[in-house]
Amino acid sequence: MKDIKTGKLSIIQQVLRVEDERLLEAIQHLLDYGMQREGEGTETERDFWEELTEYQKEQIALSRRQHRAGEGIPNEEVMLEFRRKYGA
Repeated sequence: MKDIKTGKLSIIQQVLRVEDERLLEAIQHLLDYGMQREGEGTETERDFWEELTEYQKEQIALSRRQHRAGEGIPNEEVMLEFRRKYGA
């Protein structure tokens, strides 16, 4: 990122183009987490699991169950689809 203002504007422009509700929810969770961490000041060592919301913990548990059941999609396929859809 060239500077923080340019970076913010770029992110805002990308978010405005998003039509996928699940992607918007993921972005919102990421921003919520980042803003919470930013407000803490200095980082202290703690288990990241304790910082997750119940929703995030449930989604991780679901992902693990799906992976064990062979229901997952390989990362390479996900990233390829993401790049096609969002031009990243």
